[in-house]
Amino acid sequence: MRRIALVTLKAFLISSSAWLLAAALCVVAAYLYLNRDVTLENSYIASQTIRDVESISSKINTTSMALSDPSLQNCSASSRRILRGHVFENSGISDIGIYGERGVACTAMIGNLPAEAIDPDNYIPITENGRIWPSRDLLEDDGIDSSLAIATSQLIYFIEPLPIEESQDSSFLWEIVYTGDSPYTISGTEGLYRNFTAENGSLSGIVSAECSESLNVCILVMRPWKSILGQHYVVLIVLSLVALMLGFWLSSLIRWLLDRSTTASVRTLSAVSKGSFHCAYQPIVDIGTGGIVGCEVLARLEDRYGPLSPAEFIPVIAENELMNDFSKMMFDRAFSGIRGIQWSETKPFKLSFNIFPANLNSEMVQFFKTHPALSDDRLQVCLEVTEDSSISDTQYQKTIEQFNRIGIEISVDDFGTGYGNMSRLQSSHLSYLKVDKSLISHLTPENAKASLTSYIPMIADNTGLQIVAEGIETVENLAAVKSLNMQYGQGFYFSRPLPSSDFIELVASGKTWGVGAEKGKIIELADKLKVSEKN
Repeated sequence: MRRIALVTLKAFLISSSAWLLAAALCVVAAYLYLNRDVTLENSYIASQTIRDVESISSKINTTSMALSDPSLQNCSASSRRILRGHVFENSGISDIGIYGERGVACTAMIGNLPAEAIDPDNYIPITENGRIWPSRDLLEDDGIDSSLAIATSQLIYFIEPLPIEESQDSSFLWEIVYTGDSPYTISGTEGLYRNFTAENGSLSGIVSAECSESLNVCILVMRPWKSILGQHYVVLIVLSLVALMLGFWLSSLIRWLLDRSTTASVRTLSAVSKGSFHCAYQPIVDIGTGGIVGCEVLARLEDRYGPLSPAEFIPVIAENELMNDFSKMMFDRAFSGIRGIQWSETKPFKLSFNIFPANLNSEMVQFFKTHPALSDDRLQVCLEVTEDSSISDTQYQKTIEQFNRIGIEISVDDFGTGYGNMSRLQSSHLSYLKVDKSLISHLTPENAKASLTSYIPMIADNTGLQIVAEGIETVENLAAVKSLNMQYGQGFYFSRPLPSSDFIELVASGKTWGVGAEKGKIIELADKLKVSEKN
């Protein structure tokens, strides 16, 4: 129950994290999209408004230059007529007034005022003589809306509402600010600029700001999130659907990544780095005497996910070019595991060890040359290597000769399968042919002589090599191999690969095969073979 609960919790956490990640990604994507889209809209409005403000400023400067003659700065009919001409010529300017002794005495559109209009105190100073009133009336109850007013030394300009002020779009807020020594609101929602600069942005919505390069004027445009989400509900629906699909995909991906941690590649590389491999020892038997003469050392891996076969981890080691490191590590362990063996036979105990074809190099020669296994008089190290077309004949022969010089025998492994090179077999530096189990496990005394396997002893005789038959699993296999005059055998019939302690115990027991009743059966099978040959 506890294991089921843990699995359920793991699945829940994986799914939850996937959905949360999907939601987070979609929120980020929505924000980036909306921020870009709304920022472009805001920037367009702000830029257009800045251009309108700069256009009004340019027209005021041009008109002020044209009316700079003191003779025109009076309230005569001719002066007012000239002022009206400038009002009609400059869109955006609704009226132009002239100052008298105390205030505005007349304007182009109203004419002479009943009394001079004194300047209110709520103005924004922009220059020594320049002032701005965000909203100003000249006459009370004149039916004319108050408007933005800009005064120079002798003239005052009344400005028509800007397009942004006349806009009926309530989806955004805006503020035009004079940014002199201290900011003043000219028009719009007061406080936007102050809050924006204080927060270095805004959490209430998406804000865009544009400032004039020639004037101390900036405009801020902000769209509140409520307005943004209301206008872009289609985007939200689409992103919600994307989030659902993305959550499902991410959930599957995370599960796959977790499962991937148990694949052969990851398990193998982890085991190499941690040194988790161990050795198993399978006896090699003299077919003539039935006694153990040596063993083949086999690499094994078993982790918390269970055993991993050599067919799975060997390609990973080769693919990641870890052959030298792996072979060194395993041979150290192979020798360490066999050191306790009791061996008093005349011939040394054959310690047969598999190497990669890529291990045929000077680095490995030097490693074995200095290894304590070579100075142990009880042992004869034999390296098993499969033939490989990627290794040149020159390198192959040279390295094998170097191994021979330091006292190591070489066995051609898996003979009869894959790549084969007869010229290499004629090398005087090889000692054994190890016949692959696929050519042995089906043999019986009846089919042995007619099989392709029967030609291998002739090849071995011609090249001066001895034979080790792998894959002997039955007494019939043993009888067939014996009839073909093969010298050594190996397989489950004798023993499965064993841990070092069990193997040392097996050697110490002195067990032999092919004696007693077992030997009688082998002889009987061999006799049947001879009778069938005569017939």
